[in-house]
Amino acid sequence: MKSTLLRMRLYFAFLLVVLTGCFSSQPPSPDRSKPTIKIGFMPLIYHLTLPVVCELNKKGNLADFRLELVKYTSWTDMEAALSAHKLDGAIFPPLALMHFRPGEYTCVALGCDNGSAIVMGKWSGIEKADDLKGRVSVIAIPHVYSIQHINLYRFCVQNGVQYGREVKVVAMSPTDMLVSLMRHETQGFVSGEPYCKMAELKNIGKVIAYTKDIWPSHPGGVLILKDQFIKGRPDIVQELVDKVVEAGEYIESHPEQAARMAAPYYGVAEGVIAGVLSQPLDGVSFMDLVPKKKDFNRIFAYGVKMKLLAADTSIEGLIDDTYVRNAYRKMERR
Repeated sequence: MKSTLLRMRLYFAFLLVVLTGCFSSQPPSPDRSKPTIKIGFMPLIYHLTLPVVCELNKKGNLADFRLELVKYTSWTDMEAALSAHKLDGAIFPPLALMHFRPGEYTCVALGCDNGSAIVMGKWSGIEKADDLKGRVSVIAIPHVYSIQHINLYRFCVQNGVQYGREVKVVAMSPTDMLVSLMRHETQGFVSGEPYCKMAELKNIGKVIAYTKDIWPSHPGGVLILKDQFIKGRPDIVQELVDKVVEAGEYIESHPEQAARMAAPYYGVAEGVIAGVLSQPLDGVSFMDLVPKKKDFNRIFAYGVKMKLLAADTSIEGLIDDTYVRNAYRKMERR
């Protein structure tokens, strides 16, 4: 009898352990022996590699470090965090690198190519560039130093629209652009996806130009890292960039799965992200994440022309493509 009772106690103890393990809601405890690298991101398409890196690597638990993504909805808030050194890096507008002191941050990879569009309100009566002429339209941009601002300027020049007179800009967070458009406070906006796609799905806006057609294969955003971090842990920098490049390849070959992974980070339906990745097919590309000096020189030249930068502004020391080129070489050897 005693042996039967003992066997029953052991059985229920074993069953309790199994059930506790199966249904525990506690996530696995992080490995405290690894350093945590904090990278700022926003729910924009050219930040997509970051959540995909996390999802492909045990929620950011990589071999030599833990990747923690810090979500922002405002460029100014992210910029403040970078200036206060609360982040180890972020995906950021190329021109905005000039906000930091020399030797603070360096670009090590691109976020993507293209990935933005100009959207006008369905109610505005503006369906093409010529409709902007002879009137004043206020168009929201995400940041004065953003690539979207430069592409809007290029769009105006290419189509004979008077930038600054017929088109005026106001900077606001991409998350506020849809509300502003619905309230008729602005006539349109230029932003990274998925906000352009969302405006069309909500039937409040219409894409009148994709930035891929204004400047083919332009950099979307750039992955910047602290110089101190780069110099102190080049091994971790290389592992991070390796995983970003792998994520880019994964997005290209598995767009629907990538959209599913990113949806919780972005707070939108996976179908919205999947739509951005497929319509148009060349609307965004993650195939080549190598930052190129010729592109930066061109961006900075427009910064000077638009009176955003001083004429003697130099890109020297702002780009280090060593890590991303190493990552692509490793992939070629596989």
